[in-house]
Amino acid sequence: MKSCVIIPTFNEAENIAELKRRLPNDVEVLVVDDSPTKETAKAAQAAGCLVFWRRGKGLSSAVVDGLKMCDAEAVVVMDADLQHPPELVPELLKQLDTHDLVVASRRSAKGWSVKRKLISLVANMLALPLVPKIKDRTSGFFGFKRSIVNPTSLSSTGWKIMLEIAVRGHPNGIAEVPYDFGIRTKGESKLTQKVMFEYLKQLVSLYLYKFRILRFAIVGGVGTLVNLTTLFLVEHFVLHSAFESAWGTAAASRAYLVAFIPAFLLAVVCNFVLNNRWTFKERSAGKVGFGKYTLMASATLPLDYLILFALTEFLGLFYVVSAFIAILAVFIIRYTASNKLIWRKSAST
Repeated sequence: MKSCVIIPTFNEAENIAELKRRLPNDVEVLVVDDSPTKETAKAAQAAGCLVFWRRGKGLSSAVVDGLKMCDAEAVVVMDADLQHPPELVPELLKQLDTHDLVVASRRSAKGWSVKRKLISLVANMLALPLVPKIKDRTSGFFGFKRSIVNPTSLSSTGWKIMLEIAVRGHPNGIAEVPYDFGIRTKGESKLTQKVMFEYLKQLVSLYLYKFRILRFAIVGGVGTLVNLTTLFLVEHFVLHSAFESAWGTAAASRAYLVAFIPAFLLAVVCNFVLNNRWTFKERSAGKVGFGKYTLMASATLPLDYLILFALTEFLGLFYVVSAFIAILAVFIIRYTASNKLIWRKSAST
């Protein structure tokens, strides 16, 4: 199995020659350099590496570009600062014979301050739900089979590209190889506030990708706002006075039950469009998708009405609050039906 080591660099001219010397001779070494000058690129080329100089586009995009350039099935990604021991690369490649993803997990980090260790711990725990089977979830030293992921599906922002591959690549079989994180002797650390902020943005993107219910909830939040706003406007400015004039105060006090119908229908349209274009964008609802979605939502309408009426009439809650609780109560039912019946998962999804 052909192998390639992709090394994203930024001002690492002092380390690249030693790194190349310590790597196995039978692997292709591709340096994707973001340095503002060509010093690192020239040093890498002199050391016998393949070089792609791009100038300041970021670590994740460097790996994505590297994947587009190499044709090896076994790929290892590592830093150039020698904190990732090059001698571990053969073991990572060996693990790829039987696993889709192998992560070099730090069991120690010499020279780290208490603050640096705390940042690493928090960052690692924030990613726990995404990849619970991996201990070192923020590792930048890892290997994977190129066939498990399409480079175009990977985000080019953020600094933890391994998380992207682990989540979006759906690897079958994950191995971890422990190692001691080395001390940087040359160059400077790239950990900045900007890096940490981009990591948080990356986590949000991956959570929304992995947990579809979060996207459905966000869409539902928009639909709920549409529903409740329409409910109040129609009841307060249209129906209440009309009902009071025609049938008296008692009828006017229940005008919200009629106002809920246009509010419900408008929210259904809003939710279907947003779910179709975002929540389930990689699936198809079919030509009658909107009809099926409306029918599904209508099937839960009696429950909506029951909760709305009971909370308003018997507990004395404001009808908008009652409607909000009613919508929350049927959330899981509607998500399950949408996921299983409306936008069904196809064999290729």
